[in-house]
Amino acid sequence: MQQRWAILAVLFFARTCMAFQFQSVAALAPQLAERFDLNLADIGVLIGLFLGAGIFVAIPGGSIAARFGDKRVTAVSLGLMITGALLMAFASDWWLLAAGRALSGVGGVIINVIMTKMVIDWFTGYEIGTSMGVLIGAWPFGIAVALLVLPPLAGTGGLLLAWAGLIGTIAVSLLALVLVYQSPPAAEGAGAVSGGTTAHWTPLLAAASIWGMYNVGLAMVFGFGPLLLAQNGMSATAASSVVSVFILMVGVGVPLGGILF
Repeated sequence: MQQRWAILAVLFFARTCMAFQFQSVAALAPQLAERFDLNLADIGVLIGLFLGAGIFVAIPGGSIAARFGDKRVTAVSLGLMITGALLMAFASDWWLLAAGRALSGVGGVIINVIMTKMVIDWFTGYEIGTSMGVLIGAWPFGIAVALLVLPPLAGTGGLLLAWAGLIGTIAVSLLALVLVYQSPPAAEGAGAVSGGTTAHWTPLLAAASIWGMYNVGLAMVFGFGPLLLAQNGMSATAASSVVSVFILMVGVGVPLGGILF
């Protein structure tokens, strides 16, 4: 069925937008630091707010999606990402920047949780490894795109043009989701999954810990790399390009691993 691959493409695009927005602060760190008089610690807080704020909605987000539907909740979450980006685009101080970042993060984390389930709804058997590899590959891909695209946009038209590019991309993703995605038969409201036993939770917690530590290490590279390189004499565009090469290699390796699996 070709429909499921079109749906995977839409979900890939939506998760790419989530990564694109997550990396926007790091990619625009030199411009943000100059305009709002921010230091490295301030940039770090802004970076962390995206996923940090989402921690509190990750588990409830799954329950909300089960009640109101995956597509509807994902669309609302993309809308939160757009609203947060608008707030940051027109922010006049640190607190508005932080509020916009946190709001964006709530939407981003919810779609990150729900889209994994949406992929599993459509793919079975050996295709799960490939489809999940593609979906996970959207994360480094979106980060690399942000590093390549946002600094030149900011250099050409200032921060407002960069934010406009981000907002427009998320809006296209929202439109694609509304027009293309549909749930497979009996996917929505299929019922709750049992709580499981210790035997089920132990490998889950182990895998989650490994995945979390991997992402922390990766985030340190792409979160602070551009600003640190810029502070050591590189232009903002060159610094972002150097880090993006590393991220692009990760983006190629992750889906390849899913295909081989």
